[in-house]
This record gives sequence, structure tokens and C-alpha cells, in this order.
Amino acid sequence: MKKILLILVTLLVSVQHFHSQACSKGTADFEPDFDASTLTVGVRTQIATTTWGNEYQTANNMGAGCTYRIDACGHAQDTKMTIFANGSSVALAFDDNTCADDPQIDFICPTTGSYDIQMNLTGCAGYANNTPIYMTLVSCPAACTDPTVPTITATQPICSGGSTTLNISGTLNDATQWSIYTGFCGVTLLGTTTGSTFVVSPTSTTSYYVRGEGGCVTPGTCGAFTVNVIPTDNASFSYSSSSYCVDASDPTPTITGVTGGTFSSTAGLVINASTGQIDVSASTPSTYTVTYTTSGSCLNRSNVSVTVNALDNASFSYSSASYCSNSSDPTPTITGLGGGTFSSTAGLSINAATGQIDVSASTPNTYTVTYTTSGSCPNSSNVSVTVNSIDNASFNYSSSSYCIN
Repeated sequence: MKKILLILVTLLVSVQHFHSQACSKGTADFEPDFDASTLTVGVRTQIATTTWGNEYQTANNMGAGCTYRIDACGHAQDTKMTIFANGSSVALAFDDNTCADDPQIDFICPTTGSYDIQMNLTGCAGYANNTPIYMTLVSCPAACTDPTVPTITATQPICSGGSTTLNISGTLNDATQWSIYTGFCGVTLLGTTTGSTFVVSPTSTTSYYVRGEGGCVTPGTCGAFTVNVIPTDNASFSYSSSSYCVDASDPTPTITGVTGGTFSSTAGLVINASTGQIDVSASTPSTYTVTYTTSGSCLNRSNVSVTVNALDNASFSYSSASYCSNSSDPTPTITGLGGGTFSSTAGLSINAATGQIDVSASTPNTYTVTYTTSGSCPNSSNVSVTVNSIDNASFNYSSSSYCIN
């Protein structure tokens, strides 16, 4: 804190000393004014000689940032110099003894314009008469040309999720890059490019602002362009089930999005491209992805998985096609899917769970035994079984006794 106060006090004393040494501005102007734009770098040029009663010389067209060495070195009298902005009485620079008892000021011009140079005698007692004033252009910063305001074009509208290229038509001049903003000019920087294009991928309608920046230039006005974004089509659809048996009714999907699109799938699934109806009986059992693609300006697609299942294997058999009523009760062999049920017509005594036939309790006849599965796609098959009655072994003689003759 003490160091800061010391610096502030030192600066205040320096300012007070500067203003106490500078002379007050007079009221009379030398004629004619000097045109500083005619100076050549490094060449010391006499711009005026003071005359009695004329207090200051005006130099026009002094360039911003340029360094000018202004001096009255070599004059016989002890002189001092004060520089003012044209039309102002506030001293910008002061010197009285850089070269012996004469002044020399290396003045960096703050802004382009006119400045007044006043010569006084020591102590500001009077104005220095017959004093030559010299000016040397020491240096000027390189000229800086701002970029043009660009014109922006792009292909639009675009679909949501898409991209477009901003085409930037303009000249960077001394700027180093084009800066692309959203929100407003200079607000949210999206990116930069040194070329003439920039790819954008807006998710909604967005305005872009572009201007040249970097280098010595001062950022200015943006060129603007709005990219309109159209939402993609709603491609939603569904089937009533995710799986179907090959003997089911052919399913047709419900389209809850944009209608008029096309359906497709991989080989093996027979599907109507316009309606999405699946011919399950003509399709190869498998799992398929059905794709629906809209046909609007911003087409979209969605997928649904559909499985076509084969019918259960209901194969079974008995060891024989016929049995006597006194045979052992036969039980079938199931070569297909187990867990189903057996049935037949009246007269055959059969166990519904195992298929075992109670031949002794059955009425001799020929029957059709049906086995029905209970899987995801139930199926049935038939086998013919005959139950035969026992042969009639009855016989007799005409008499129960006979003579030997």
C-alpha cells in the first residue's frame, strides 16, 4: 500500500512539474500552416521561422501513431517548446534543453490531425523571435486496412441433423481470419476460418454473424445470414405383436408418423413395400428388421424387429398300428415338442397327458389319435390306431361221448 501511495505521489509531482514548466498557449498563429503529410522519413525539414507577435505554428495532417522529432536546435537564444492539440490550450509535450539550451521533442501523435507548436524564451517571458522550427518524420506504423463487411450465402433450408456450408464473400485485407458468431455480432464465437467457407450444423433455425478479425484491424460490422432448419419426418410405426406364427393372419403395421413411405426388410421376409403387410406363411421363419422410410422433404426412417416363428413339431408315433384288447397298454414316443395333450374320439380310452391307450377298456375299432402341442406356435398331428378284439376260439363236438365202434 505504501509503494502504491509513493507511485501516486511521484506521478502527481511529475504532472505538476510538467505543467509548471510548460508555457501558456498564445493566441496568434503563424501563417501559413505546415502540411506534415509532405515529410519524408528521416529528412529534417524546416517548417517555419517564428516572427515577432506570432506565438505558434500549426502542423496539419500529422498521422496517428507516427513519431515526429520537432526541434529548434542551434538557435542563439535559450528557447523552450510546447506542443498543443490544435484548438486546445492543454499542453501535450514540453522541452527546453534537450540540445544545449534549445528544445527537441520526439512526439508520438495520438490521433491524426493538426497540432500547434509554440516557441518561448526561458521562463516563458516572451515568444522566441526568428527561431527556425524543424520537423523530422522518424517513423509511422504500417498502414492497416480493415476488412470489408462480408456477404454470406448458404444452401437452406436444411433438415434437422443436416449441415450446410456458409460461403463468405469479402476481403480480409489486414485481418487474419473470419470469425463466425451466433446470438449476435461478437456475442458467441462459433469458430474461425482463413478461407471462404465454414460448415455449420444447426439443430434449429439459427442466424450466423461473420466479420474479419485479428491483426491490426478493429472488429467492425458483421455480415449476417439465417439458416432455416426443418424437422425430419416422423417415421414411427408398429405391428400389433413382435412375433407371429407362420399360420397367423398376415399382420399390417399402424403408421403413427408420416404416411406414404415405403417398407423394406432383408431376404426371407415377404413384405408389401407400400402397406408393410407381412405374408407370414410365405416367409422363412427368422427374426427380421423392418424399415419404414418416409418420402417427405426431410425424409426419415425407423426400424421395428419382427420374428416369424415356425409351427411346433407335433410328431409322435406308437410302436404298432394295431393292438389286441388283451395287449399291454401302448404309450407313444413323442419326437416333436413335448408337453402337449392327446385326444381321440369316443370309444378309445386314452391318457391325455401321456397318450397311453388302455386297450382292454377301449371298444375295438379304428381311431385317430391327435397330439396337440402347447408351445408358442401350437401344432397337431394324427396317428391311426386300431384296437382289435380277441379272436373267438369257441368250438364243440356233436356229442360229448362216442363208442369205439
